[in-house]
Amino acid sequence: MTKIRILPIILAAMLSVGANAAAFSATAYAAEPVFEEDTGKTAEQFEDEEEPETADQPETADQATETVETVKHPEAADRPEDEEASESAAQDAKDAEDQQVTEEQPETPVAEMSAAVEATSATEAPTSIEAPAAAATPANEAPAAEEPAAAESAPAAEAASTANAPASSSEEAHHLAFASDYHNTEGSIRGAMEGLPEDVEYVSLIGDMVGDRGNFQPEYDSREILDLVREVFPELDNESVSIVWATHDLNVHDEDAGIVKCMDGVSELIREGLNQDSSPAYYIYGIGHYDMANGNELSADTAAAFKEWVNGIDHTVPVIVLCHVPIQASRGDNNGASYWNEALNYAATGAEGIASTGTTADIIRNVLFLHGHNHTNDPAEYYFGAGTQMSYQADHSAYRPVDFPTDPITEGPPRPWPHRIIDGVPSDIYYTSLTAGYLKTSGNATLVTVADGALVLTKYHGDQTVSLGIDGNTKEPVGETMTIAAQRHAEGDGVRENVEAPTCGDGGMYELAVYCTICGKELHRTRVATEAVGHHWGKWAVVLKSSEKAEGREERTCSVCGKTESRAIPMTSPEHSEDPEQPEKPEQSEEPGKSGSPEEQGRPSTSTKPGKTSATERSADAKASGTAASPKTADQSRGIMWMAIMELTVIPLAAVVIARRKEERD
Repeated sequence: MTKIRILPIILAAMLSVGANAAAFSATAYAAEPVFEEDTGKTAEQFEDEEEPETADQPETADQATETVETVKHPEAADRPEDEEASESAAQDAKDAEDQQVTEEQPETPVAEMSAAVEATSATEAPTSIEAPAAAATPANEAPAAEEPAAAESAPAAEAASTANAPASSSEEAHHLAFASDYHNTEGSIRGAMEGLPEDVEYVSLIGDMVGDRGNFQPEYDSREILDLVREVFPELDNESVSIVWATHDLNVHDEDAGIVKCMDGVSELIREGLNQDSSPAYYIYGIGHYDMANGNELSADTAAAFKEWVNGIDHTVPVIVLCHVPIQASRGDNNGASYWNEALNYAATGAEGIASTGTTADIIRNVLFLHGHNHTNDPAEYYFGAGTQMSYQADHSAYRPVDFPTDPITEGPPRPWPHRIIDGVPSDIYYTSLTAGYLKTSGNATLVTVADGALVLTKYHGDQTVSLGIDGNTKEPVGETMTIAAQRHAEGDGVRENVEAPTCGDGGMYELAVYCTICGKELHRTRVATEAVGHHWGKWAVVLKSSEKAEGREERTCSVCGKTESRAIPMTSPEHSEDPEQPEKPEQSEEPGKSGSPEEQGRPSTSTKPGKTSATERSADAKASGTAASPKTADQSRGIMWMAIMELTVIPLAAVVIARRKEERD
């Protein structure tokens, strides 16, 4: 019974001892110095080791800028490979941040180059219909042999020109009216044109306003014709009405009105129609009566002059050509037709020498040829479409009556008109030919509507629309209205012009010009910026060695532009002061432990650098001041803990033994 009572006492004592031991152990462990790894060194050895020296920091912002790139200097020869790799990465980062390094050479600002390019005027577009030749590389283009090609940025939003816009971006409609052969009062201008739109802006009457067989060339005043036109279109003035001169108009008086064109048979430009933005909408060109009728050198020279004029205009703008005399063979009095047929084909295609069948060409310009009557007793009005064929009158201006026993027309005795030989030559045509409207017989007029380069042909008889005429090839009537589609520019490859080559530090720019491959007209021009090519740096060269008291300096130079940059070299430590470029390495003993130095014999070193305090000295100072020294090692603390545990455990056991013996005695 007594034993049962004693057991709880023993258990409680043991639990108390265990709790006290655990608390004491935790307190001792928290107080002991902790080391990250076991190096086999004593606490005194750890405390006596030198603290790592931090790298000298630049004292000013300029020094920090100059040393932004880390390199392997002589005093850093013993650094590990991972530090060298980080320094190499810093070298690359430094090259990408050239503008943060101290610069010693001024550079041209980009703004100045931009202003220079904007001040450069756009070049004049070629007038030839041939595509412009590829531009040669400008002399100031950046060389590509040593420098990398500059990357092109996205083209700038601003363009120097917008010439690629169509002739009329707003699709303005220009109404033009044409007819011929009024012959005094035998025809009626009102009767033919009263059904045309009221906003007709130009009226041209293509010859023979007066006279007839009984009264061939009477005198008349052109103002009479102007007044007849204004009865239908009161808003028109003498600048908006014309008469294309023909032989019946030989005795016209035009001093007051000034509306007669191609006077005395001379070919000329009659009108240039403009859009609201002042761009050309159409051209009206008149062929002189004699230039078409005579043939020989006269017709050849005037046709060549027309071709020269065509070369200087935009090929997307339609050309309307007027002549009282037709091109197709009719009664042998148009010997110049062969020259003008070839000239009109050239204007429509840009190809020389089209005067026969079996040819192939592309239409690049809309050309409409409007003429007077057919010079026959046939009252029909004819239509020949582009891309078909027509027989033009051959040149027989050198014909002599003695060569023919009979007249080719009357089959009677030869007449004193050597040019009257009907001789048609078939030819492909790439222009449109149409009788304008014979006022004397048919009472018709033609309305031509020009809109955005396209032509719409409509024939009127008063307020009625009628057939445009008889197809010259099929001999069948054609429709009342016909549309000729607009021609457009063909963009060529961009040509670099006004090149500002990029430099090492600044980007450049150039203008990319695009021309039409058909007429050479400049379509648009864009400014393009290019990136800087970057410096080509040489190796770093030491210009001032560093020492224990002062930093050094090194420089490198760009091989392209000669620009230099520099950076500081950190001060050297005492052991490297003799030769910073060849640092001395510590000597190592071949047999460790044989050296007489304390470190190599395994004993703690007592040597310290100036300004440093050893652990022994610090301990002595602490004792002198009465301050208890901190625990030396973890082993002493653990020994005290175990002694306490053993002591507290023995006492209860001894108490139990004494109690049992006393119980036995009792």
